[in-house]
Amino acid sequence: MIFAVNVIKEKFIIVGQSYGGLLARAFVNRHQDMVLKMILLCPCVIPGVKKGRVEPVTIIEKDEELLASLTEDEYKNFAMMNVLLTKKVWERYKECILPALNMADWDFLNHRLKGELSFNPDKFESPCKIPCLIIAGKEDSVVGYRDQFDLMKVYVNSTYFALNNAGHNLQIEQPEIFESIVRAWLGGF
Repeated sequence: MIFAVNVIKEKFIIVGQSYGGLLARAFVNRHQDMVLKMILLCPCVIPGVKKGRVEPVTIIEKDEELLASLTEDEYKNFAMMNVLLTKKVWERYKECILPALNMADWDFLNHRLKGELSFNPDKFESPCKIPCLIIAGKEDSVVGYRDQFDLMKVYVNSTYFALNNAGHNLQIEQPEIFESIVRAWLGGF
């Protein structure tokens, strides 16, 4: 027999985006003693496709010339959850988001994963005091931004931002604001 033991001597920062935000909270629920801080980026609050208070798809800005140059699949993927359909956002999307989408097991994600956990990740005996940064996009048509505000009742040492002109991939749509928020928040602890 072989046993693998993972010994972590220092606490760490856990980061979760979208469904990963639900998984990060589940990890914190079970292993608070291992986590120093938590960052939730456009976190899923209610499992399932577009559950909860979710915004309709709203395009804020688009570059028609760029969009005409994309293949049909590229256009559908890009326009599905981004609200700034510009060349700069497309370049960041191609570099940072598209590779992960291309590796995804879509059959599993679309037909088998319902997103539900066997327990409520946000149910604690007492409010969770781990510092938590929650960043949401006000035009997020996947998970919204309103249900995320309610997480501050559970994670009492949390900071919440809802960015204008940002959808589900706010880190590529508003990178300067996103990075300054994260840097400032991390510097405060």
